[in-house]
Amino acid sequence: MFSKEGRREIAKEYKDLNKNMNIIASTLPDKNGDNVIEKVFGHIFEGLNYISLGIMPSKENKGGILANIPVLTGVFDNSNRQYLVVNKESDKYSEKDFEKIQDSKFFKSLSDADKEKFKDQQDLYISKNPYKITKETATFQNFTNGMMNNEAEAIKNGLQQTGFWNAKSGKVELTVNYNPSYGFLGDLLESAVDKFGGTTGIAKQTGNFYNDVVGARGDAGSNFANHSQGNALAKSGIKWKVRNGGFYTNNGKHTIVSFGSPISREEMSKTIDLANSKTGNEQFVFSGSYTKKGDFVGEALGGNSENNKDASLTDRLNILNAIKLFTDDSPHSEYICESYVKTDNEGEVICGYR
Repeated sequence: MFSKEGRREIAKEYKDLNKNMNIIASTLPDKNGDNVIEKVFGHIFEGLNYISLGIMPSKENKGGILANIPVLTGVFDNSNRQYLVVNKESDKYSEKDFEKIQDSKFFKSLSDADKEKFKDQQDLYISKNPYKITKETATFQNFTNGMMNNEAEAIKNGLQQTGFWNAKSGKVELTVNYNPSYGFLGDLLESAVDKFGGTTGIAKQTGNFYNDVVGARGDAGSNFANHSQGNALAKSGIKWKVRNGGFYTNNGKHTIVSFGSPISREEMSKTIDLANSKTGNEQFVFSGSYTKKGDFVGEALGGNSENNKDASLTDRLNILNAIKLFTDDSPHSEYICESYVKTDNEGEVICGYR
């Protein structure tokens, strides 16, 4: 065990733990499956996952906290994917590569309320398989989701926060950088690592995602919307990328916007300034941090308020707002992209197709 070969084998097994637990979780009963017995057992496993705060593995949490341990220490997340969402007006659409969101395997995992919301949307299509970022596939609008989101919820939030929700005309093109959920405890630990100076594996992958999009889009520019934990991943990932190879440099404007962020607007702004100092230009632009009244994550954890303002001491100390995070009408949910303008009248948030 303590030989050089033994240590190498232990390191490999540790690195593969995330992938192997993902595989095991994929074989567990699916609460959204077509088989009645499988559904029953799927709900049982999901109930145990809920009670244990994500310690108990289930299909939904992709292996739970055990699968997430390597990611917490910097190992890449095997379940991180990029999905492309378009309508038929997009040049990127093809019948071979896309399917209606309502027909996808992800749609079943939405709540009935969220399924109803999609009825009011135009026909939207998701890539049947994860997409590699290239000059042909890269989109102007990009989104990284927060904690406790399945793929379908991440897609819904991404459409809302990039200006495509309720759009009745024009092209829809959105890349979702999916941040997998490993249950409440695993996601909470992940957020804490990146908020307080560490770098998780998924943060590194998010830094690489930003760089891939910046390089592929070039002078055409891009926009990155981040919700909740997605901001911690962006902050930590950008810093990591600066230290590990740096970013592609071009003449495009690549805007970054925060919604319901546990990272203060000041810290995010400094992170973006750091990236610009290394590229030697001002290609990254911070469009500001936007927070709903009563959003505990944005106000108490991030110190943010309203349209790119600082939270008051009262808002930061209002622990009662934490309870609202678990309600159906939580202020932390349903952020909609609007043409916000920062308090200094600079850095307008960019919504919709470009």
